[in-house]
Amino acid sequence: MKKTACRTVCLALCAVLSLTIAAGCAEEPAASRSGTRYLFDTVITVTVYDFYTDKYYRQTGRERPDLEAALAGALDLCEHYDDLFSRTKAGSDVSRINASAGQPVEVDPETADLLQKTLSYSRLTDGAFDVTIAPASTLWDFAADDPALPDLAELAAAVEKVDYSRLEVDGNTVTLPAGCMVDLGGAAKGYIADRVGDWLESQGVDCYLLNLGGNVLAAGGKADRAVDSPEALTPFAIGLRKPFGTTSELAGEAGIANGSVVTSGTYERCFTLDGRLYHHILDPDTGYPVDNGLDSVTIFSEESADGDILSTSLFVLGPQAGLALAESLEGVDALFLLSDGSRRMTSGLTEDADGDIRWQPA
Repeated sequence: MKKTACRTVCLALCAVLSLTIAAGCAEEPAASRSGTRYLFDTVITVTVYDFYTDKYYRQTGRERPDLEAALAGALDLCEHYDDLFSRTKAGSDVSRINASAGQPVEVDPETADLLQKTLSYSRLTDGAFDVTIAPASTLWDFAADDPALPDLAELAAAVEKVDYSRLEVDGNTVTLPAGCMVDLGGAAKGYIADRVGDWLESQGVDCYLLNLGGNVLAAGGKADRAVDSPEALTPFAIGLRKPFGTTSELAGEAGIANGSVVTSGTYERCFTLDGRLYHHILDPDTGYPVDNGLDSVTIFSEESADGDILSTSLFVLGPQAGLALAESLEGVDALFLLSDGSRRMTSGLTEDADGDIRWQPA
C-alpha cells in the first residue's frame, strides 16, 4: 500500500483491576490514588500506588512519594498534551498545522517528535499508518443518529490528499501542503501514556496503571512489597473485550506487570447500513473501512506509543502480513481476533484454557 489510515484507536480494552490490595507488612496499609478526566474524546483514568512499608523506606533511604501530588501532576500533563495534539482545539499544534495552507509552522518539540515517530512507522509499514488520513476520516460520522455514507466523489478527492510523504518535519518546523491535514488520534494516547509514565517515575512512583480510553500502560504490578523482596510482582489483569459483545463480555484477560496493551477493533465506532458494517479503521487507498476478516488487533509492547500505532497498522495490513511484521519487531507481540471467531497470535504470547493471555517482555 502507498498510504495509510490514521484513525482514533478503538476503545477495546477495559481494565479489570482490584483496588483493594494488602501491603506486604502490617505496618501500614497499601496506598493508592485514582483520578478520572474526559480528554482525547474519551474517559481517562490514572491510578498510582505505593505498596512499600515505612520499614522499607527507612532501610533503603528512599522517600515516600506524594501520591496526591503525583496524580494531580499526571492529570495536568494529560491536559497539556491534549492542548498540543487535539485536532479540534483551536490553537493546538495540530489545528495550526492543518490551517497553515502550506506555510511552515513552528510546533512544540514533542509534537515534532511524535510526528517523526508516525512517519517512521509509515515507512516501516509501507503506508499502513498515515497521519495525514484526516481529509478522508473527517467525512465519516460514526456517531450520527442517522448515519450515512460520505459522497463518493468527495471521498475520492479527499483520498488524493492522504499521503504521509507530503508531510515534512525539519527540527520543530512542520510543513504540509494546502488541503492536507494531520490527525494524531491513532498515535497520541500511546505517546502521552509513555510520557506520563516517565513523569510518575521521576516523582518516585514506580507502580501505576494508566487507562487512556482503553490504551493501557502498567508498571510495577499489584503486589505485596516486603522489604526483603521489593521486586515481587503480580500482574494487573487487563480485560480484552469480546468483539460485538457487551462492555462486560471478555475475549480473555491479559496479565501485565510492566508494559502496554492497546487494541484497535471494528466494534466501538461503527454503524450498520443496508446490512453492511462500516467502522472507523479506514483503508487509506480508498477511504473506506478495511474489510479483511479481522475484528480486532491487540498489541503488547514495552512502549505504549508503539502499541498505539501498530494496533492500527497491523489491522490495516491484515492477519497474514500483520502477524509477520509483529514477529519481526523486538519487544512487540500481537493478538488477532478474526470475524470467524478464531484467533492468531505471535510466538511471545501464551494462552491458557480459559483464553487468557500471558505476555512477558524480553
